[in-house]
Amino acid sequence: MNRRKGHYMPASLLDSQIDTLEELEPDEEGFKVHNVGTPTEVLAEVLDQLKDR
Repeated sequence: MNRRKGHYMPASLLDSQIDTLEELEPDEEGFKVHNVGTPTEVLAEVLDQLKDR
């Protein structure tokens, strides 16, 4: 975020945005994606999760 020019949200607000995230409830659809690896590896994880739905 620090390298983005003219972004509407300053990097100093990122932690507070992440702190407001909530775990999914059992009756809510969704899945977790682990942001580990290259963008291609993360995308592959997302696509694997989606194809199983």
